[in-house]
Amino acid sequence: MYLIVNYDVKQEKCQPLMKLLKQYLFHIQNSLFEGELTNQTQKELVDKINKLITKEDGAVIIYLLPSVKPLKTINIGNNEERFKIII
Repeated sequence: MYLIVNYDVKQEKCQPLMKLLKQYLFHIQNSLFEGELTNQTQKELVDKINKLITKEDGAVIIYLLPSVKPLKTINIGNNEERFKIII
């Protein structure tokens, strides 16, 4: 399963959440991560996020795609180098 994770959380939760996500996914932009995970690893990550982030802390949005193949991106600006890792 291919995941795209975006978050908007309180400042004190940003660093712990970013550290957690970097263990599983590629860091694309400030609060944006993506990568391919097995169903078991995805469940493990979601469980860890649920333990770290409460409703009062903000929001984490996870987009699930069956694979990276249907994913098409349009890159605008100075981000070409970052996306070469994924594509």
